[in-house]
Amino acid sequence: MDELEEKANTLFTGKTSQLAASHNHIRCTVDGCLQHATVACEVAVKNSHLGPDGEIHHIPLCSNHAQAGDTLRWEWRRDPDASATRKLRLDNLFALDTVED
Repeated sequence: MDELEEKANTLFTGKTSQLAASHNHIRCTVDGCLQHATVACEVAVKNSHLGPDGEIHHIPLCSNHAQAGDTLRWEWRRDPDASATRKLRLDNLFALDTVED
């Protein structure tokens, strides 16, 4: 079965957690960002396949992109693993100031 792109509403919950110094090798999730992630931002993902509660994901972001909020563009794909606890996985994350037309 091919993975399918899913339309989903992604909202920052306002919860963030600092990444431990031992995680300083993790890069920011935003496509093309070369900065190290400093925080894990909690986002709520909702769409018609997930039911009313949706899913919660923790996304590593640098300090600049953690403040970008609603200006980020999220692309989710359905996880092909039927036994996965999460139905969607983040496929791409773009900052609007770096998206090509």
